[in-house]
Parts: sequence; C-alpha cells; structure tokens
Amino acid sequence: MIDIHAHILPSIDDGARNASETFDMIREAEKNGITEIIATSHYVKDKYDLNKENRKIIIDLINQKLEEKQINVKIHVGAEILIYPEMVEDIIKGEVPTLGESRYVLFELPFVGKVIYLDNIIEELLKNGYRPILAHPERYEIVKENPGIIDKWIEKGVYLQGNISSI
Repeated sequence: MIDIHAHILPSIDDGARNASETFDMIREAEKNGITEIIATSHYVKDKYDLNKENRKIIIDLINQKLEEKQINVKIHVGAEILIYPEMVEDIIKGEVPTLGESRYVLFELPFVGKVIYLDNIIEELLKNGYRPILAHPERYEIVKENPGIIDKWIEKGVYLQGNISSI
C-alpha cells in the first residue's frame, strides 16, 4: 500500500518535529501495511518552500537509514502545494515537487474563502499533462457551503484525496 500524503520530513512543517518522530511514523506505517510513502510536506510559496532537490537530499538520507534499520518502507519526494498563481509554471520549471516525480500534483486550497484562479490552475495542469489531486476537500469552507462543487472538479479531471479521519 502507498501513502500519497504524509508529513514525515523532520522539522519542515507541521508534521514530524524531528528525525526520531519521522522514524516512529514510518515504523507505524509499516505496521499498517504501508510499503511506500510520498513525503508531502507543505509547499507554501515564500514560507515552506523547500525545493525539490533539497527534499530529495533529505529523503535519500532517510531511505539510507531505513535500509540500515531494516525498515521495509521506501520514501519518495512530493509536496502538498498550497495553490498560488504561478504554481503550474513553477512545477514545469521543476522547482516544486510532484508526487514521486510523476505527473500527479497534490495541492490544497485555503480552508476559508474562494480562490478566483482555481479553474485556471486546474486547466493549466491538465493542459500540460499533469493530473491534479485536491487534498482533503472535506475540510474546505467552499465545499461545506456548496458540496456540488466537488462534482464539477471531478468532471474537469481532478482527483480527490480525503483524510482517513474524515471517514
């Protein structure tokens, strides 16, 4: 099983606070049948904007330690991107990580308010061959006020990633 949304990188965002916590989280994932994890720490332009190359360096070190500790989980680079106007451009330039360096892009919206450029971002992602995945749509005010908007996003080609705690 692959976990495509995990905040396991140490001291990057609101996920693992340190390396010890990172390895505790990975051990727990392994116990639950997870064999691969995409490390999707937040990417917030000008706040949490650790680039893809630096994320890969950290992940390579974690994967080395996992081998040494005989923990059978493989970590891949990724990000949970807070949508912003230049997002697609930055992804194309290779500055912002996709899920496991694939064509899948995990992004999130602000919890409150409406993003006026959301449709443009979705269209640009699709036009450039990317598959958008909207993280935890059940948490957004816009969805709570208008649940039918989810159908519109799905029709456009957006995948949805819900949190297990919301089930």
